[in-house]
Amino acid sequence: MPGRQAVEVIRQVAHGKALPPEVVEQIVAKTDGVPLFVEELTKMVLESVLLQEREDRYELTGPLPPLAIPATLHDSLMARLDRLATVKSLAQLGATLGREFSYELLQAVSLWDKSTLQWGLHQNAHDQSWLSRP
Repeated sequence: MPGRQAVEVIRQVAHGKALPPEVVEQIVAKTDGVPLFVEELTKMVLESVLLQEREDRYELTGPLPPLAIPATLHDSLMARLDRLATVKSLAQLGATLGREFSYELLQAVSLWDKSTLQWGLHQNAHDQSWLSRP
């Protein structure tokens, strides 16, 4: 997802409270716009001792260390995708197409008929965000 959408997800997870710009920048950069990673890394930062909650914002409690997506989150996503073989295959195909691509391009290069492709996308609507529809 584009950076501005990732920033909106971060704001939603933080219940509308602003995070320091350097924290937002790291979350967006480290997650590469993957919605699940944006959400989970934001939650991890909010639950850590890195930030202190104020009325309408969060402030850093000290220097900001480099953030990383926990291996367990990556493993969890991979296991979830394994259970949904079509969605996993679509995600892998999408990764080969790049960060943004149209539904029509995905349909043209996939091995699935239209109904199977739509079914696979429908199986996990939350994870469809990697598919950019112009």
